[in-house]
Amino acid sequence: MRKDAAICGANLHAAIVRLHNSVQTADGTILVFARARGTSLTREGGSRERMSRLPLGRKLTLIQVVLDGMAAISAAGWIHRDFFDGNVMVDFDCDAVALYDFELYVRGPGYHIV
Repeated sequence: MRKDAAICGANLHAAIVRLHNSVQTADGTILVFARARGTSLTREGGSRERMSRLPLGRKLTLIQVVLDGMAAISAAGWIHRDFFDGNVMVDFDCDAVALYDFELYVRGPGYHIV
């Protein structure tokens, strides 16, 4: 959770879901994120297929937002160790992208390929 808080709370890129608040409780920390509209690009629910059917120009625009967000995270010193379609939500109505779920990232320069 500390990694999610660090990345989402750093205002690195508009597509990264914003950390709204961090609340300490007797049982630990609760992270409260700003609401992001859209659906995850995981295989469930058909969002991945919907993305693949978009016209090429729209697809490239959305992919560029994802790449720009990932580049901003890398520039801030984080290595992408576990980034996949489940880290991306797309609002197809307004072509907005939301990036989230960064707990497996690590500090370091560049990209890490496993």
